[in-house]
Amino acid sequence: MKVLNFGLPKKFYDHYDYSKLAQEHHLTAEQIAEDIIKIL
Repeated sequence: MKVLNFGLPKKFYDHYDYSKLAQEHHLTAEQIAEDIIKIL
């Protein structure tokens, strides 16, 4: 069984732009779908 873990590093984000933060940490729907397709 292959397992992918997605999430943010454990740190406090005081002020941030969610879309930029998600993009930087590979958490957009498109990026997650690409990761899943790569391992299939």
